Amino acid sequence: MSYDRNTREGNPHEVIEAYVAEHDTDLVVMEASGRSGLKERLLGNTSDRVIRTVDTSVLLARP
Repeated sequence: MSYDRNTREGNPHEVIEAYVAEHDTDLVVMEASGRSGLKERLLGNTSDRVIRTVDTSVLLARP
């Protein structure tokens, strides 16, 4: 089993979506911030946007 760590610049959800599309990615692992409330619901968050846009499994881990 192998995994890659990459650092890129840009809007996080867009960069992750592009990386997944470019590579044969089986799983995206992300930290779940645990924030909630009206502000998060109105603005959205990176994890939510990634889950909605990528065509692979996403694992959210609590800190």
